[in-house]
Amino acid sequence: MDHLSLLFLIICLMSVLHCSTAPTHPDCGPAGRCYTVNSHFGSFRQTRCVPCKRRRFD
Repeated sequence: MDHLSLLFLIICLMSVLHCSTAPTHPDCGPAGRCYTVNSHFGSFRQTRCVPCKRRRFD
């Protein structure tokens, strides 16, 4: 393999891994949309909640 195709393969694999480890946004609950941050860095975990955007029908 030449260097260009090897670089392209590495970039593709990294993008696939990044997409698979991206945080998923669960359904909206009473506290908003909550997800866990820092889940890949050991035992420290923090839950972050974001208010849901409400659709306005004007």
